[in-house]
Amino acid sequence: IMDSMGPDMNDLNVQIQLKKKQYMLQKAKEKNRNGKSKTNRVVQDNGLPMGQTLAPRWLVLDMRPTNFSFSMTNWTLEIRHNSIIKRITMQDIINHPSVECIHMDFHCVTSWSCLGLQLKGLRLLSLLNTALGLQESDKSWNKMVQYGADMYTTTLPRSALYEHDAYLVFDYEPKDGQIDPTQSQPSLPMEHGCVRIMFPDLYGYKSCKWLVRLDLVNDVDDSVHGFWERIGYHHVGEVSPENRFENFTDNRVNIAQIVQSPLNGWLSWYAVNFPENFLVGQQILGFRW
Repeated sequence: IMDSMGPDMNDLNVQIQLKKKQYMLQKAKEKNRNGKSKTNRVVQDNGLPMGQTLAPRWLVLDMRPTNFSFSMTNWTLEIRHNSIIKRITMQDIINHPSVECIHMDFHCVTSWSCLGLQLKGLRLLSLLNTALGLQESDKSWNKMVQYGADMYTTTLPRSALYEHDAYLVFDYEPKDGQIDPTQSQPSLPMEHGCVRIMFPDLYGYKSCKWLVRLDLVNDVDDSVHGFWERIGYHHVGEVSPENRFENFTDNRVNIAQIVQSPLNGWLSWYAVNFPENFLVGQQILGFRW
């Protein structure tokens, strides 16, 4: 496991994101304490999952430091399992026989959704089978850890990886464009992570941008957690039924002591209580949430 399990907590952009999501976490905990239960419905009348608001486009939300830079030149994905280390190049991915065009929706845990993304990639389990000969019967690991070049991390139980579709995505076209299946170069924009694992059924924080490493670990004592998972976000993050937060009692990380900003607190409150207006504001002001 890498020594660092998260971005630079002193960076301004990281602080803004922490404050915003900490506010949402606190509101969720207060709701649980007040005994309010979630509805049994999984879809709203407008077809969106419960608790989600339609975004006009694929918005940008990440934890990259202010001066972060990344290049796909000579990029490789390092995959670790037990004592085995495999390095996969972009050409390996592009040439994989299982590459396909993918039509999926993207759901952010902060309550917005972008529908009908057109992507290109391949099923992650197919890649793991090619790289490691990995089979579902292999019980030598119980958790997958993703690492981004920006030091962001996220974890997922082995069982969830086999229960939910997962794609390694490297290509994207706007809704008014068409993907060319014969295209030989990746075109996932920098702001959307260049290359990443995406789950149609899980919230976006389970998708690590600028992916550089995957670890398949046997976390017997459940001590390995990704960045948001460490501060209370759900270990699986299913969009339906709204699995946003865990009911942790050990207060693993007290983010409130790390980030103190009245402006960030106001922005967080506004984003949660007026999501439609906040989405418009993000576009007008050019905030990189």
